[in-house]
Amino acid sequence: MWASYKSHSYSPGVVSGTLLYLPLLVFEYVGWIQLGGVSLWTATLVFLIGGSYPFWSALYHRQSGSAAADATADDSSPRLP
Repeated sequence: MWASYKSHSYSPGVVSGTLLYLPLLVFEYVGWIQLGGVSLWTATLVFLIGGSYPFWSALYHRQSGSAAADATADDSSPRLP
């Protein structure tokens, strides 16, 4: 979803994936809690950790991208003949 948003482009896979996976996510979480497979606390914690992945990923990629730009700007690196 983030890539489609950033590129301002329509992606049918994102739309169908969102419409398919979000209801499935709710169905599975409610099912596991009702069956006693996980506690509400565990389900909430797992949801928060899983939901935070896009933020951590974007932060990591932003940092590694700036480090790569810094590395290419350094002209003191040895060159191959």
